[in-house]
Amino acid sequence: MEKKVKKIRFWLYVAMGSAAGVFLGTVLARYLDYRSHPGLYAMGSAPWYAGLWETGAVILAVLFLGLLLLVFLKRKENKENKK
Repeated sequence: MEKKVKKIRFWLYVAMGSAAGVFLGTVLARYLDYRSHPGLYAMGSAPWYAGLWETGAVILAVLFLGLLLLVFLKRKENKENKK
């Protein structure tokens, strides 16, 4: 059982790190595009970073679920160790 928990924990960390990396990459790409083409963003009514709110909310949800699963696994592991 311990090997399965370690594998699950590993893949949770990979998923959470990937989600954070995707968000940082998206922010960097949008910012660089804004710096390259400020006229395109001036035509719109929203600032250049307005679209990042949606991506950020999804990434926060993924991170929150990952943290919940990690806490659940830790509690389960502690219960098994007490027995």
